[in-house]
Amino acid sequence: MKRLVAIVLLLCTSISHAGETPQSTIAEYDAALIAEDWKVAASMVHASDLVRIRKEFEKLLDLEEFAAIQHKYFGDSTREELRALDDAGFYARVLAALHGQGNARNSRLIESRVIGAVFDGDTTAYVVSRTRMSLLDVSVEATKLAEARRVGNDWFVATAQDLESIVAVAERWN
Repeated sequence: MKRLVAIVLLLCTSISHAGETPQSTIAEYDAALIAEDWKVAASMVHASDLVRIRKEFEKLLDLEEFAAIQHKYFGDSTREELRALDDAGFYARVLAALHGQGNARNSRLIESRVIGAVFDGDTTAYVVSRTRMSLLDVSVEATKLAEARRVGNDWFVATAQDLESIVAVAERWN
């Protein structure tokens, strides 16, 4: 019986880190970004967004200039390693590479406080939070609007648009 309970608990905690409310989901996602826990952050992203992000970033894998942009967008991962990853692993690898860059390292999220949420039906919510970032030696505060989507009883972060714009710029300038 103890073994069965342990297996059930393991499965429940490894499936995802989705939140119970849109607010808690965004707060936990931001906490994962602050802690630079890319795998936890990836586990909180809506599955359709993971697919869209992967599809967009995979365009960069086929560019002739891949070697020139590889480290910036994918760290030290090769094309083959990236293609072998599942969608959440791919997202985590991209997050780690983007946040590990010199410019991103100089600016990082250091605090996030959820203010509230506005619901658009039963499955979509927009969460407003106040974030504080350090930019070089300066602390900058900003208001952030994040989308969350519900699947069953769990809420997930919807994040594809931010990262899709990065790919559009990379394709245009590389």
